[in-house]
Amino acid sequence: MEIFYIVLLVFFGLLFLVAELVLLPGVSIGALLALVCYGSSVYLAFRDFGTGAGILVIVIILALSLVVTVISLRAKTWQRFSLKQEIRSSSTPLLPSEELQVGDRGVTLSRLSPMGKVEIGGRTYEAKSLGTYVDPQRDVEVVGFENFSVIVFVSLFAIWLIFYFLPVGLWFSALVSGVRISLLQLVLMRWRKVPPSVIVSSMIESTKAGLSLNPNELEAHYLAGGNVTNVVHALVSAQKANILLDFKMATAIDLAGRDVFEAVQMSVNPKVINTPPVAAVAKDGIQLIAKARVTVRANIKQLVGGAGEETVLARVGEGIVSSIGSAASHKIVLENPDSISRVVLEKGLDAGTAFEILSIDIADIDVGKNIGAQLQMDQAQADKNIAQAKAEERRAMAVALEQENKAKAQDARAKVILAEAEVPLAMAEAFRNGNLGVMDYYKMKNIMADTQMRETIAKPEKK
Repeated sequence: MEIFYIVLLVFFGLLFLVAELVLLPGVSIGALLALVCYGSSVYLAFRDFGTGAGILVIVIILALSLVVTVISLRAKTWQRFSLKQEIRSSSTPLLPSEELQVGDRGVTLSRLSPMGKVEIGGRTYEAKSLGTYVDPQRDVEVVGFENFSVIVFVSLFAIWLIFYFLPVGLWFSALVSGVRISLLQLVLMRWRKVPPSVIVSSMIESTKAGLSLNPNELEAHYLAGGNVTNVVHALVSAQKANILLDFKMATAIDLAGRDVFEAVQMSVNPKVINTPPVAAVAKDGIQLIAKARVTVRANIKQLVGGAGEETVLARVGEGIVSSIGSAASHKIVLENPDSISRVVLEKGLDAGTAFEILSIDIADIDVGKNIGAQLQMDQAQADKNIAQAKAEERRAMAVALEQENKAKAQDARAKVILAEAEVPLAMAEAFRNGNLGVMDYYKMKNIMADTQMRETIAKPEKK
């Protein structure tokens, strides 16, 4: 495999040399890239096969470069890109399409952004760039015409496109850093929508830290939606801090949605969580409002499936309420606030969470309302309302009974009136039957008159 890399680098170096001699004369980019490829191949030869192989590669590179240079110059390749037709000046302006041909080469006189001036065959033309902005004194090539302007194409764009899919520089950086990854694998990463720079930089970081990671596993984690850079940072930090964390666990934590690098940092540097004010009532009825500071560190083994900060805060608040509520007096809690911390820590509130509670410190305790007295007042008011309701019920019942008795009296008087109305009828019937005489009737009238007179005398007159 090492021989294949050396041959491939020499081949690319020859291609860049030909591009410098034929396609991009004067730009020097091809020459620089050729030197990079030649230097990389020589470095690999010296490193993997020794001094003799390195010298042999140098001799081969020199010989092949000389042959390629001679062939390129003898082949008169320049004539394919030069202007063969003579262009003479005229008072009648000609269209650029009549003076130039597709394939003619020239130099930019001003910046093409995208319009500007170019010089082709000793004459100046208005030109338009199809690629990015082009700086002055750059070689360009005619690829078409638009109205009276010449459309030029920057050859550097093609070179950039080649190096985008063939990240030779990235591969060389990995190579000199001791990371063994093939150029073909980097090209396939491009096709799989995986940024090679992320994988290579992560491999370099892990290799320099003494970790051995598989690029295929890193690529798989990236495709699964993970943060490769964060995972590698976490692995390196965990190794330096002597924390047991393997690649499988780190990727599982990252895919679970947690920041694995922050978790490793929290394991080294514990985090302080401030609880919101927690109100509780002691047995004497006095309310206390406490604030606590919980010092926690990440529990790496519980990060996957473990509860978060909200659960820890809820459990600490529950412990504070239970501790204050079991105190006989609020004064005891004010005198010994550390008793709350001891009671809460003894309950093991960090079980099943992603954190390990190191300490719970009571930062502040304030005296609130007298809840006991307020409850007694509320109870007395409730008893009063109940008594008033019962009294009103009894009054309503008495009024109802009185009305019922009045109704009964009225009913009795009505019966008396009915009975009195039957007396004359009975007397008339007695007269008809001969059972009552005239003298008997007058005697009864006299008795009734005497009775009425006595009642009148007995009752005082109403004023």
